[in-house]
Amino acid sequence: MPRHFVSLKWIKDMTIEAIATQFATAGKIGKLDTHEGGHINDSYRLTNSVESQPDYLLQRVNHNVFKDVPLLMNNMVLVTDHVAAKVRKDFPDEVERRSLTIVPTKDGLSFFKDPDGNFWRVLRFIEDHLVFDSTTDPDIAYQGALSFGAFTTMLNDLPAEKTVNRGTFQNPADLSFMTYKLVRFSEVIVDGKLKWLFFPDQCRHCLEPPCQMTAEDATAIFSDSATGAVIYTAKTKNLDAQAIVDSCPYNVPRACKDGTLAKCDMCIDRVENGLLPACVATCPTGAMNFGSRDEMLAMAKKRLSVVKKSHPKAKLLDPDDVRVIFLVTEDPQLYHNFAIASREAFDISRAVALKRLVRPLTGLTGRW
Repeated sequence: MPRHFVSLKWIKDMTIEAIATQFATAGKIGKLDTHEGGHINDSYRLTNSVESQPDYLLQRVNHNVFKDVPLLMNNMVLVTDHVAAKVRKDFPDEVERRSLTIVPTKDGLSFFKDPDGNFWRVLRFIEDHLVFDSTTDPDIAYQGALSFGAFTTMLNDLPAEKTVNRGTFQNPADLSFMTYKLVRFSEVIVDGKLKWLFFPDQCRHCLEPPCQMTAEDATAIFSDSATGAVIYTAKTKNLDAQAIVDSCPYNVPRACKDGTLAKCDMCIDRVENGLLPACVATCPTGAMNFGSRDEMLAMAKKRLSVVKKSHPKAKLLDPDDVRVIFLVTEDPQLYHNFAIASREAFDISRAVALKRLVRPLTGLTGRW
């Protein structure tokens, strides 16, 4: 499987032809032409001068649409490898035609990043194919739906986070590198009555993120200027993962085996394209809202004034410190140990981050 993390090669005056040579294609590329079609990525057909070897499709991935290309390519590798294995079992002679083949770079990556910050990938070109951007022909539409259905069926057993029945409505058990949002469930006794409490745990996108201050690396963790979303990139792999986790007053970030960190990114790719975050768009009860922080804070305060009439203990959780604001009707600790951050947690996180920031100055002062 091609690795999917960023590799930089600073090559002066890099042309498309030079970019194509970064990939482990077979044979010899004799011709490069613009390949029409598609509305997102720029595509080029690489014609092989060796008849026995395949042609290829070189694409510049639109990183204005796909904000995290390394993650995109990681997902693409997982899916294409899984589909290819299925096809190989049922149609061993048609693997290259029935599934996409990602061609790695000569360094073994699934993509190449050029000096201008553009991301490129290469796929094996599928000969004698037809592409329909749209159709009014019922037969073509039917065949398209049939093909899409076959594709999704092959993904039914795509390896994912395994869960087990633990006798609770909460599943999986906790946040993880793959689970960005989790509805926590608690059965508690309040005023002599049994209550079910549900809490949508996720990153709160702090106004002053302790994790970002601890990281000291804006290429790994940064706050999006337009939305305030706190974004983690593949470069978190180079950070002290435990230090980042410990700095979060809500215990949210999770690391995978290689140390790369992940969490909710506020669906930044959707938001920047005029869409609501997935959780807000799909919530069947309309319990979540999305907008500017001022709008959401005003809405939350208005709703709180109504809820307090029937639930005197109701409160907003850390509204002065975060962009994701929750309203609860009971003691926050009944929902989750990290439902609300103690002032000490914020102060300690900020103190640690500040100490790391001034450390170079301390060393400099010691020399005088």
